[in-house]
This record gives sequence, C-alpha cells and structure tokens, in this order.
Amino acid sequence: MAKRSLGIPALALCLSLLFATSAAADDRGIHVRLDGSDSVGRIALVIGNAAYKNATPLTNTVNDATLMARALRSIGFDLVGGKAQTNLDKAALIGVIRKFGEAMRGKRVAFLYYAGHGVQVDGRNYLIPTSANVMARTDVKYELVNVDNVLDDMNASGTKVNIIVLDACRNNPFGERGLRGSQSGLAVMDAPSGTLIAYATGPGKTAADGHGKNSPYTESLARVITQPGLDVEDVFREVGKDVQLKTAGVQVPWKMDSMTDKFYFKAQGSLQTTGGPRPASSLSTSERPSTGTIVVKSTPPGASVYVNGSRRGLTPMTISGASPGAVRLRVGLYGYESADDTVQFQAGKEQIASYTLARAPVSPSAKPQIEARVRPSTTPPVFPKREWKDPLTGMEFVWVEGGTYQMGCGPWAANCKPNESPEHEVAVSGFWIGKYTVTQGQWQKIMSANPSGFQKGDNYPVETVSWYDAKEFIQKLNARSANTFRLPTEAEWEYAARSGGKPQMYAGGNDVDAVAWYVTNSGRSTHPVGTKAPNGLGIYDMSGNVFQWCEDIYDVGAYTKPPRNNPLSDSGGSYRVLRGGSWSRDSTWVRSTFRGFWNPGSHGIGGRLGGTGLGLRLVKGN
Repeated sequence: MAKRSLGIPALALCLSLLFATSAAADDRGIHVRLDGSDSVGRIALVIGNAAYKNATPLTNTVNDATLMARALRSIGFDLVGGKAQTNLDKAALIGVIRKFGEAMRGKRVAFLYYAGHGVQVDGRNYLIPTSANVMARTDVKYELVNVDNVLDDMNASGTKVNIIVLDACRNNPFGERGLRGSQSGLAVMDAPSGTLIAYATGPGKTAADGHGKNSPYTESLARVITQPGLDVEDVFREVGKDVQLKTAGVQVPWKMDSMTDKFYFKAQGSLQTTGGPRPASSLSTSERPSTGTIVVKSTPPGASVYVNGSRRGLTPMTISGASPGAVRLRVGLYGYESADDTVQFQAGKEQIASYTLARAPVSPSAKPQIEARVRPSTTPPVFPKREWKDPLTGMEFVWVEGGTYQMGCGPWAANCKPNESPEHEVAVSGFWIGKYTVTQGQWQKIMSANPSGFQKGDNYPVETVSWYDAKEFIQKLNARSANTFRLPTEAEWEYAARSGGKPQMYAGGNDVDAVAWYVTNSGRSTHPVGTKAPNGLGIYDMSGNVFQWCEDIYDVGAYTKPPRNNPLSDSGGSYRVLRGGSWSRDSTWVRSTFRGFWNPGSHGIGGRLGGTGLGLRLVKGN
C-alpha cells in the first residue's frame, strides 16, 4: 500500500505570518511549515533601455522596467540602485551588473530583468547598451554585454534561486550594417542548477514591443508575480498562456530551467508591503488569511492528484486557496497503488503531504503467460500484424506480442555506452503502441494549442513537449476517450523498437538512413511522420525525428538491478528517460539501445537552432 513519509521542512528566514502546528496535523503525518516570504534574501536588478543612439529607439522598455521594479518591490525584493536602471550606456550597464554581483552574495534569490534590444551572435546572447555602435562583427565584444557574465556571477554567489527574464527578443537593431547574417531573436542558454531563464518569446523569434504602455509579456509578468500561492513554475506557465491569448498565438513565451528549490514570489496568505513583512500579532482579523495551502508530493513523482474526485494536476503540485476543512485526496500513478487520504486545509498554513506509492502487484495469471512466451533473443518471434485506430484523434496503434529479450547493448551492436550495459533478460507483456509519434494535429485536437518549433503541418511530430506536458495530454485524452493511454516503459519501448527484441542497431535494421531522420539527413528539421521505412512490426520513426518520453525515472545503474518482468524504474533521480534520438543528433543517439534523459519540466529546444526536439509516442491499455 502507499505510504506517506514524514519529514521536517526548513523554516523560512523571514516570516510573513506565524502559526502554531496543530497536534491533529502531527498525528496525521502532514508536515506544516511556516508561510514565509524570505524577503530579506531577495535582490533584483531591473534594466530598461530605450534611447538608443545608433539603433532604433524603443517605446515601452522604460515603462516596462518601471512596472517590473514596482511589482518586485511590492513582494519584498531589494533593487540595485533602489529603482529601475534605465537608458544605460556600456560603462553604466557593466557597472550595475557588477553591483548586482556583489549584492547577491548571501542572498537566497537573485532576479535579473532586462527590457531593451538584445541580439544573438554565434549562439551567445548580448544585451545592447544605448551607446552601442556595431559596425562589424568584431565590434561585438567591445560594444555589447554578454548575458553569460550575469550567469557567472550567479553561479559564484551561492544563491539558491536565480531567475533571468529577457524581454529583449526583438529584431537585430543594426540590420545588415554591422551583424550581417545574425539570427533573429535570442539563442537558448543552458540553465545551471537552481536557475530559470525566461524569454518573452521562443528562441530565434521576435517579441512585440506592444501597442499600449507596456509589452504584452511584461504587463502579464508584473501582474502574475504578485498573485499569492503561485510557485515560479505556475507564474511562467500563466504568463505564457496570457501572452498567447493577447497576441492570438503569435508570441509564445519560452523558458529553460533547472530549479532545485520550491520558490513562491508571494506565498499564499502573505501580506507584503514595501516596508517588509509584519508579524501576525499586528494583523487585524480582516487581514488574516482565510484559506489554506497543501503541497502534494509523491515518490515516484508525476502522479495525478485528485481533490474530492476532481483532478488538479501532477505531483509535485501546490493546492491553494481552499477554505478550512477536510477534503478527500487521491494520488495515483499508472503501475502503482493509489494513495487515498483525508487532509485538513487550515487557514493561513501551508502543509506538505508526501506519499510513497507502492508498485501494483502483478496478476498471478499473467506470469505463466509471460513465461510461456520465452524465446531466445537470437531467434525472435514473427508476429501477426494487428492494428487499431483511435476514433477520437486518429492515432494508429500496432499490437506488440509479449515475450522476452536481451535488453541493452550487446556484442551485435556498436558504440555501446556504459548506461546501456549489461545486457539482461527482460520479459514484457503484450501491449498496443503508437504506429507513429503523436502529431501536431493530434495534439491540437486535445490541447487546443501547438507548442512545436517546426509548425509545418498537422502530420509533423509534435515537439518541444515536456514530460509533464505529455502527462497532461494523456490525462485530457483519457478523460475524453473510452480507452486509456499512457507512456511506454523503457523496456517496452526498446522491445518494440527492436521489432520484438531483435538484435537491430536501429529501429528496423542496421541502415540508419533507411529508417531514421537524424542530423546527417534531416536538413536541420523534423519531417512528417512515417516518411522513413518502418521496423519489423510496422512501427515508424522509433529512431530519429523526435525524442520520445518514457514513463521511467532515469537511473544510470538500472540495468545492474532490474526486475525481470515488466520493469519500470521508479528511483535513481528526478530525470525521465528519453529514447530514439532526434533530427538534431548523430547516428549514435538514434540507436535502438541509446538511453537519454532530461528534466521532466524542460521543453527542450525547438525551432531551427539545432535543438533536441522532445516528443512522445503512446501505449494504449489492453
């Protein structure tokens, strides 16, 4: 059965409200932590450049910086210089960045906001001072300021939460005069541990300055960060939705992150003023919060959370704004027993409910069926072809007969990586798997939006999809369908890719160009699904085109300790498994045994920038 684990979370340094922990909460194993803002540990640098001397002036960037500075101060951030820093030449820009680097030492949270011209050159992003005059590519290092300088300061400072917001994705302001051939918009930067980098629009694309007083992105961000109870992921998710709505889908905000700490701009129930938080004893009855918050976590993560029978999202998640009282909570994940609980929302308190989910038992009747299909991997079975089509989305599925095989990179393969060894015997039950990866048209039927970088047609694979996005898609699809769908396990994926466990280098044989779109033949783009040869089961694109998420948590040592029957890795870290390689990777990555992994909250890199291309392929319940 599922178990709820106990622990004592750290207390925030500066508290907006102070409450005692009830004995009832202790008895139930729910952790209650004080609802704090840690405002004394927050530092921000806000920059707005508009009055360019040698480039096109901008209309709204100073207004944007002023608005952001006001919003950040209202939620407890100290500002470098005490206000927005505007219209900075290079010396002034370098000066405030240096002060920012000094001021963030000893702080928990560092936040950089920049509105103005920005440009990417050779894959690096640069902020453009008002004095910049780039006449040739060689002028870049003398006239512009590399954003990496700020990242370096953040890494050296010891801050736990680092946020960079760039509302700077406008057209190259120097045109063909000084940066001939420079790409539009900004390049994607790797986010070091504990860092979130947010862009007003997608990589390589340009953002609007806005027709009103502020840009669409900054107006939304300044408003959403002051809403209580939203963590940093919630904030940028809501901002993205709002901007897409305002711009009719033309501008799609983007972020990369590797956040390790939970962070709230404004905690649920906290009362912020520019003078800092007040103790609870000074609050009037009308000011005291009337709702509570519960943070729900699970091991493994990614479980669905239901409150009083209504699905709210995936773990880890925060449920806030509820009136005091008892609610029914269910936490469930495919392949595990559900955790059912009754929890009490308490006014002004944030509680943590953490559950360890037990693996669902394998039906005894299923074991003989698996054993009966044991065959040596060197003489794999030939399966009769069975197919099924989903009437709702049009997705096609192929039946894969269960059996056993030697999972991992064996002597028949090449370029084996350490995490692909040792070879080990695995038995899988029969399952239905997608004939193709999920397409953009199929995704839009369920999600009413298309996140892809290559929006060339409905029959192209959907990409720039995080693992959490994939799970949300599946939840919505299951809610509307008479069938149930899920992600494949890593063992199922490899078994299907290798045409039922055959010793195949790539999914369908040893000729990579026949079966896969990869960096050598892709033309730096995805391609319509099903345009390369299928494998022996009639399944397409299991090698190349887009990476495909699996259900498993990535464990580098998973092959040294696997269960034999229907293995599913549920420990080893926080990353999720990716298989298949993509259009942007070389032939090593598209091998049938290659094991990739990625942050489940990351969308990868889409567009024309040589990115990863994260997609998905589904399994249908039997």
